[in-house]
Amino acid sequence: MWLRMAAVPALATVPGLCAWAGTPLSLDDAFARVARQHPALRLIDAEREQLTAEADLAALRPALQVGMDVENAFGQGELRGLDSAELTLSLAGVLERGGKAQARPDLAGRRTDEAQAGVGARLREIRTFAQEAVAGMHRIAALCARDRDQCRN
Repeated sequence: MWLRMAAVPALATVPGLCAWAGTPLSLDDAFARVARQHPALRLIDAEREQLTAEADLAALRPALQVGMDVENAFGQGELRGLDSAELTLSLAGVLERGGKAQARPDLAGRRTDEAQAGVGARLREIRTFAQEAVAGMHRIAALCARDRDQCRN
């Protein structure tokens, strides 16, 4: 009984779907529509740019830092002016040992590979959904054609 009650609203929507099903949608059109509108696919380009920037950054050597300290300047009495000023210059950098310099670009490359594998999985999933949607539209179109044939008789 509940199945019949559930079928009534579903069957009530078939005429509207039949009118909509009159415009054919190819699989390529469906893929293009999904590629334009799916939020996960719109993020792919941004993720690709971010990973490329991270890989470029990982390929760089650690930055050197230059510092300068001035002491005992512009004081009072004997320390007045710059006569007794002390200037200290420093140059600092990171010393990488144990293959860390090569490990950074390798890690960035692995992250890029993982991201591309994730993109491939998303595209396969979306392709499957699009194929199911197109198959569903073909089934609806067939039902509409059958209903039109029955109405003519």
